[in-house]
Amino acid sequence: DGVVKEYFSGNNLLVNGDLLSSGGKYKVGFVSSMDFDEVQLSVNQTIGVNLGTTKVYNAVFEKFCAGPDLICNTPTALTTPIYPVFINGANTGINGVLCVACAVTNAENLIDTNPNNYAIIDLTATVGTNASIAVKEQITDYPAGNFAGFDIENLGLLNVNALNAITVTTYLNGNLQEAKSGNGALV
Repeated sequence: DGVVKEYFSGNNLLVNGDLLSSGGKYKVGFVSSMDFDEVQLSVNQTIGVNLGTTKVYNAVFEKFCAGPDLICNTPTALTTPIYPVFINGANTGINGVLCVACAVTNAENLIDTNPNNYAIIDLTATVGTNASIAVKEQITDYPAGNFAGFDIENLGLLNVNALNAITVTTYLNGNLQEAKSGNGALV
Protein backbone atom coordinates (compact mmCIF):
# COMPACT_ATOMS: atom_id res chain seq x y z
CA ASP A 1 0.00 0.00 0.00
CA GLY A 2 2.91 2.37 -0.74
CA VAL A 3 4.46 2.13 2.76
CA VAL A 4 8.07 0.94 3.07
CA LYS A 5 8.14 -2.29 5.09
CA GLU A 6 11.75 -3.53 4.80
CA TYR A 7 14.90 -2.72 2.86
CA PHE A 8 18.30 -4.27 2.55
CA SER A 9 21.43 -3.13 0.74
CA GLY A 10 25.07 -4.02 0.23
CA ASN A 11 26.30 -7.26 1.77
CA ASN A 12 22.92 -7.87 3.41
CA LEU A 13 21.39 -8.71 0.03
CA LEU A 14 21.28 -12.26 -1.26
CA VAL A 15 23.06 -12.57 -4.61
CA ASN A 16 23.15 -15.69 -6.77
CA GLY A 17 26.76 -15.14 -7.82
CA ASP A 18 29.73 -12.85 -7.34
CA LEU A 19 28.98 -9.41 -8.70
CA LEU A 20 32.65 -8.43 -8.50
CA SER A 21 34.19 -11.36 -10.37
CA SER A 22 32.36 -11.41 -13.68
CA GLY A 23 29.57 -9.97 -15.77
CA GLY A 24 26.22 -11.56 -16.42
CA LYS A 25 22.77 -11.84 -14.87
CA TYR A 26 22.33 -12.07 -11.10
CA LYS A 27 19.31 -12.54 -8.88
CA VAL A 28 19.48 -9.93 -6.09
CA GLY A 29 17.07 -9.67 -3.16
CA PHE A 30 16.25 -10.81 0.37
CA VAL A 31 13.86 -13.04 2.29
CA SER A 32 11.09 -10.85 3.67
CA SER A 33 9.93 -11.05 7.24
CA MET A 34 6.87 -8.83 6.64
CA ASP A 35 3.90 -8.88 4.25
CA PHE A 36 4.31 -6.79 1.10
CA ASP A 37 2.66 -6.05 -2.25
CA GLU A 38 5.46 -4.25 -4.12
CA VAL A 39 9.22 -4.57 -4.54
CA GLN A 40 11.60 -1.78 -5.59
CA LEU A 41 15.21 -1.87 -6.82
CA SER A 42 17.39 1.22 -6.31
CA VAL A 43 20.88 1.66 -7.74
CA ASN A 44 22.96 4.37 -6.10
CA GLN A 45 26.24 5.46 -7.66
CA THR A 46 28.72 6.83 -5.13
CA ILE A 47 31.52 9.28 -5.90
CA GLY A 48 34.47 7.61 -7.62
CA VAL A 49 32.48 4.53 -8.74
CA ASN A 50 31.11 4.19 -12.27
CA LEU A 51 28.34 1.60 -12.30
CA GLY A 52 27.52 2.13 -15.96
CA THR A 53 24.26 0.58 -17.18
CA THR A 54 22.26 -1.89 -15.08
CA LYS A 55 19.89 -4.09 -17.08
CA VAL A 56 16.86 -5.23 -15.05
CA TYR A 57 15.18 -8.34 -16.50
CA ASN A 58 12.43 -9.34 -14.04
CA ALA A 59 10.98 -8.83 -10.61
CA VAL A 60 11.46 -12.19 -8.87
CA PHE A 61 9.21 -13.58 -6.13
CA GLU A 62 9.75 -17.02 -4.64
CA LYS A 63 7.61 -18.72 -2.01
CA PHE A 64 9.60 -21.18 0.06
CA CYS A 65 7.92 -24.48 0.87
CA ALA A 66 9.36 -27.28 2.98
CA GLY A 67 11.18 -30.05 1.15
CA PRO A 68 10.86 -33.76 1.88
CA ASP A 69 12.21 -35.15 5.13
CA LEU A 70 15.77 -36.40 5.01
CA ILE A 71 16.10 -40.17 4.61
CA CYS A 72 17.96 -41.85 7.47
CA ASN A 73 21.60 -42.76 6.79
CA THR A 74 21.48 -41.23 3.29
CA PRO A 75 23.55 -38.16 2.31
CA THR A 76 21.22 -35.65 0.64
CA ALA A 77 22.20 -32.66 -1.49
CA LEU A 78 19.81 -29.81 -0.72
CA THR A 79 18.94 -28.35 -4.13
CA THR A 80 16.32 -26.02 -5.53
CA PRO A 81 13.48 -26.30 -6.23
CA ILE A 82 13.13 -29.47 -4.11
CA TYR A 83 14.35 -27.74 -0.93
CA PRO A 84 13.88 -24.08 0.08
CA VAL A 85 17.59 -23.14 -0.06
CA PHE A 86 19.53 -20.11 -1.24
CA ILE A 87 23.08 -18.78 -1.08
CA ASN A 88 23.27 -16.61 2.04
CA GLY A 89 25.15 -13.48 0.96
CA ALA A 90 25.69 -12.40 4.57
CA ASN A 91 28.02 -15.38 5.14
CA THR A 92 29.45 -15.74 1.62
CA GLY A 93 32.51 -13.91 0.29
CA ILE A 94 36.15 -12.97 0.81
CA ASN A 95 37.51 -11.42 4.03
CA GLY A 96 41.08 -10.61 4.89
CA VAL A 97 44.21 -8.56 4.64
CA LEU A 98 45.51 -9.10 1.08
CA CYS A 99 43.98 -11.05 -1.75
CA VAL A 100 45.01 -10.81 -5.39
CA ALA A 101 42.58 -12.32 -7.91
CA CYS A 102 40.66 -14.09 -5.13
CA ALA A 103 37.03 -14.91 -5.71
CA VAL A 104 34.02 -16.98 -4.76
CA THR A 105 32.35 -17.79 -8.09
CA ASN A 106 29.38 -19.78 -9.31
CA ALA A 107 28.02 -20.10 -5.77
CA GLU A 108 24.51 -20.77 -7.11
CA ASN A 109 25.85 -24.05 -8.56
CA LEU A 110 25.86 -25.44 -5.00
CA ILE A 111 22.09 -25.56 -4.96
CA ASP A 112 21.16 -26.43 -8.55
CA THR A 113 20.22 -29.97 -9.59
CA ASN A 114 23.26 -30.55 -11.84
CA PRO A 115 25.65 -32.79 -9.82
CA ASN A 116 28.53 -31.82 -12.14
CA ASN A 117 28.27 -28.06 -11.44
CA TYR A 118 30.41 -26.61 -8.69
CA ALA A 119 31.27 -23.35 -7.01
CA ILE A 120 34.86 -22.14 -6.81
CA ILE A 121 36.70 -20.63 -3.87
CA ASP A 122 39.94 -19.21 -5.26
CA LEU A 123 42.52 -18.07 -2.72
CA THR A 124 45.55 -18.32 -5.02
CA ALA A 125 47.54 -15.29 -3.82
CA THR A 126 46.56 -14.31 -0.28
CA VAL A 127 47.83 -13.14 3.07
CA GLY A 128 45.56 -13.51 6.10
CA THR A 129 42.48 -14.09 3.96
CA ASN A 130 39.55 -16.48 4.16
CA ALA A 131 36.63 -17.19 1.88
CA SER A 132 33.27 -18.79 2.59
CA ILE A 133 30.07 -19.98 0.95
CA ALA A 134 26.89 -20.33 3.00
CA VAL A 135 23.72 -22.20 2.06
CA LYS A 136 20.61 -21.28 4.05
CA GLU A 137 17.60 -23.61 4.39
CA GLN A 138 14.73 -21.20 4.88
CA ILE A 139 12.08 -23.45 6.47
CA THR A 140 13.51 -26.44 8.32
CA ASP A 141 15.69 -26.35 11.45
CA TYR A 142 17.79 -29.52 11.60
CA PRO A 143 18.26 -30.97 15.10
CA ALA A 144 21.57 -31.94 16.68
CA GLY A 145 22.87 -35.26 15.43
CA ASN A 146 22.41 -34.50 11.72
CA PHE A 147 25.47 -34.37 9.45
CA ALA A 148 26.15 -30.97 7.87
CA GLY A 149 28.87 -30.33 5.30
CA PHE A 150 29.87 -29.95 1.66
CA ASP A 151 31.19 -32.22 -1.11
CA ILE A 152 34.54 -30.64 -2.06
CA GLU A 153 37.55 -31.32 -4.27
CA ASN A 154 41.00 -29.84 -3.67
CA LEU A 155 44.22 -31.71 -4.40
CA GLY A 156 46.00 -29.50 -1.85
CA LEU A 157 44.01 -31.31 0.84
CA LEU A 158 46.11 -34.43 0.25
CA ASN A 159 48.54 -32.79 2.67
CA VAL A 160 47.59 -34.16 6.10
CA ASN A 161 47.70 -30.68 7.72
CA ALA A 162 45.57 -29.00 5.04
CA LEU A 163 42.25 -29.88 6.69
CA ASN A 164 43.19 -27.40 9.40
CA ALA A 165 42.48 -24.69 6.80
CA ILE A 166 38.82 -25.74 6.44
CA THR A 167 36.02 -24.94 8.87
CA VAL A 168 32.39 -26.03 8.60
CA THR A 169 30.00 -23.90 10.65
CA THR A 170 26.31 -24.24 11.47
CA TYR A 171 23.90 -21.41 12.27
CA LEU A 172 20.38 -21.27 13.69
CA ASN A 173 18.36 -18.12 12.99
CA GLY A 174 21.60 -16.31 12.09
CA ASN A 175 23.36 -17.29 15.32
CA LEU A 176 26.51 -19.42 15.19
CA GLN A 177 25.88 -22.88 16.65
CA GLU A 178 29.02 -24.94 15.97
CA ALA A 179 32.29 -24.62 14.05
CA LYS A 180 34.50 -27.64 13.35
CA SER A 181 37.88 -27.77 11.61
CA GLY A 182 40.92 -29.98 11.30
CA ASN A 183 41.52 -33.69 10.91
CA GLY A 184 39.97 -34.66 14.24
CA ALA A 185 36.66 -32.82 13.92
CA LEU A 186 35.81 -33.02 10.21
CA VAL A 187 34.70 -36.31 8.68
